[in-house]
Amino acid sequence: MGLIHFTDYNPNFFSWNRTLNQTSIARLQTLDKSSALNREKKKEIGRSTDDGVVGYSRKKPDVSVSLSQLEHGSMDTYKALANKDVETLTLDDFGNASNDIVAYLTDQDDVFIGSKWYSNMRLEGFSINIGDPDSDVERSFDLVGEKDKILQGDNQYFIWGNTTVESGDLDSIDSVDIVISSPIAQENPDVTGEFMLQVLRVRANVVTKLSADDAEFTDTANLLTVADCQVDDIIKYAYSAKTQGSQTLMTLNDSDPAVISADSCSVYLYIPASGSPDVEDYVYRLQSVSIDVSFERLDLPEIGNNEVVERAIQTKTVSIGLNRFEISNAIEEVLRGEGADYGILDVEKFTATARVVVKIYSDNTKDTFKMGFKATGLSASELAHTMAVDEFTDVTNAIKGESLTITSVEANLDD
Repeated sequence: MGLIHFTDYNPNFFSWNRTLNQTSIARLQTLDKSSALNREKKKEIGRSTDDGVVGYSRKKPDVSVSLSQLEHGSMDTYKALANKDVETLTLDDFGNASNDIVAYLTDQDDVFIGSKWYSNMRLEGFSINIGDPDSDVERSFDLVGEKDKILQGDNQYFIWGNTTVESGDLDSIDSVDIVISSPIAQENPDVTGEFMLQVLRVRANVVTKLSADDAEFTDTANLLTVADCQVDDIIKYAYSAKTQGSQTLMTLNDSDPAVISADSCSVYLYIPASGSPDVEDYVYRLQSVSIDVSFERLDLPEIGNNEVVERAIQTKTVSIGLNRFEISNAIEEVLRGEGADYGILDVEKFTATARVVVKIYSDNTKDTFKMGFKATGLSASELAHTMAVDEFTDVTNAIKGESLTITSVEANLDD
């Protein structure tokens, strides 16, 4: 096995819900994974051998994946993470969504060596960062889960498929047969007779992970039989294979810009009163902008099962940083809810209803809108400035809220 170059590392999302399926991760710059195995040594009184060690308690691993991307004006990553193929998303859309992250690996000798598979990953937070006026716009995502598997040898290819149940597919007991033969499924070397990595049933946007009793695979006939089906159910299934078959390793995005720079963005700060952000709400002289979203998740397992069976977001925090040189008090005037040159800007009287809109265009002509973000219900959380010898005053405005809209429809950024 040779070294793996970044050009031969093919990363994808496989969404659990709805008909959205494989999404290749475009403009990916880094993918960092860490798995804490959570094993605890157990001892007992009276055991003189092995220093009293009986064995180990094995809890679910904690798997974390961090991704960083160049901003290219595409909603694809957000859609995959929300499991929704729509043009406008809010933070609530990420609550019960899950994805498998799969990377297909080929070495420098052009030999396929396997797949890395992180299953049932949920979004824990993300950020958009414009570091300075000359920088590229970047985005990053943090996901959490419990599954970390490497597929290799006869099981080297991760294969994913789906089918939507039609009335003619159901037999007399409401089962559906799915032929799986291109490529042929390989047996799990850890479990005799097990061929499916996972089978999901999506019914009315509710995902159920099916057991082997409800999704039985017959290898002699290459047939997956799924019980208790209804018309319009979506059956998603994954298995390992020795050959690639028709599985796509990665689909390159050659339609969006390679990267979008800071000069192709517009930032607005205003108090909602008269509709969409106007030219007078444009924020000038900004040196950096950041949007950081964090979730406190409530993802629940159950007794008798090592899977997370319910996924939800308990609290949401949207933190926005607007950093600039101190040329005027325009931002503070907006946060106070007053016009230019208002006599006293008392921070105790600052609003809790401010809005920030960030629009991203394909280039600095700003003729073609690509996507944008709207944060509402914002309250100032910190005002800071730094003054040093031989420097100009650097001002930081930090504002927080709980709501963010992400959209590729410019009109949806209006009130």
